[in-house]
Order: sequence, then C-alpha cells, then structure tokens
Amino acid sequence: SRLSQSDFSGENLRNFEQFAINSEVCSFKEDNTVPVGWKIGHGKGIFIILSPTKERYTSRLEALKNLIKCGASGQQIWSIRSYLHYEGWMENGNLPQGWLYRVMDSGELFFLSPGAEQFGSMEEVQQLIEEDEYYSGFNKDNLRNLYKAESVTVESSMINCDYNNQIEGTVAEFDEEVGTVEDLDEECIDKLISLEETLVEDELECLK
Repeated sequence: SRLSQSDFSGENLRNFEQFAINSEVCSFKEDNTVPVGWKIGHGKGIFIILSPTKERYTSRLEALKNLIKCGASGQQIWSIRSYLHYEGWMENGNLPQGWLYRVMDSGELFFLSPGAEQFGSMEEVQQLIEEDEYYSGFNKDNLRNLYKAESVTVESSMINCDYNNQIEGTVAEFDEEVGTVEDLDEECIDKLISLEETLVEDELECLK
C-alpha cells in the first residue's frame, strides 16, 4: 500500500524532506540576497540555499535555526539573520531589541525572537515578555501600537485591492456593453465615481 504523510513521525518527515533537498541536482550561484560565501539554486520547484559548509536549506530562516541549534558563532548567526528581510521579516521600534515581525498574506502578524522562535500571536509574545525578567523595562503598549498600525495598513491594502477588482469588473462589464471605456455614458461614469467615494470613506474609517 502507498504511504501517506501521516505514516511518518515529525522527525522522519523532516529527514525525508532534507533527503529530497540534498538529492536535488542544480547549480548554485552567489547572490546578493545571502551572505558572502552562501549561494542559491533552484531545483524542481524548490528554492535551495547552500551554506559555505555545503549544507542545504529551503529558507534563510531554516538556516538561521540550524546555526543556532548547532552553536554557531555569533558572527555566523547574525550574518544570515541580517538577510531575513528578503523573506519579509522586519525590525520595528515597538518590538524588543533583536525581535522581528512579518505580515502574512492573510494579514496575520508573526513574530520572531532573537533565538529564532516563531510566535503566531501578539498574546504569545506578550506572555513571554511578561515572564522574562530580561524584558522588565519593556513597555507592553508598544506591541499594541505595532499591531494597530499594521492592522490599519493591511485593512487599507485589502480595501484598495477590493476596490481595484471592482473597478476592473465594472470597466470590463461596461466595455463589453458599450464597446470601449471611452464610450462610457453618464450612468457608467457615476458608478465609477461612487466606487471611488466608497474607497475614500472606507480608508478614513480605517484611520479612525
């Protein structure tokens, strides 16, 4: 019978995935999105990062996690960490020193600790900070400020995307009916203006 993913333990599945990555035949090139000495390559639909010691990873974050796990030097760790912005990880003054965050396509915020631990909610980060004396001087309101600011940005972006889709659909509909966009009648133009006004109102609501 065929094996399914459920037949493998987490560790065995990771080993199998690593075996598949190591078995990929591809050429590697130096690239300015990884540190000096590191290289990137592309297998069959797989993005691969090659370390100076010939180890392969599917992301910079995975490379960082392994370096920390193996007790690599601080210089090696911070070298690859400084390139995480190519995977969407960003610094922010509202986060404790050494922390990063990333906005997912869904609009959710993910956080990354200095030890490369990932957290999927602000509550998890807040709890860790409250329990660790190292962060005793950190203002918890900063996390809320970051969350609020990013929520407004994401919501505004989603409104713009929805608006653009409506505009494209409206223009396509009118284009099919009247021939060209230039031939839109007064009723069509009024509808487009109404969509524009709705966008402005929604964006103002987000900023309140």
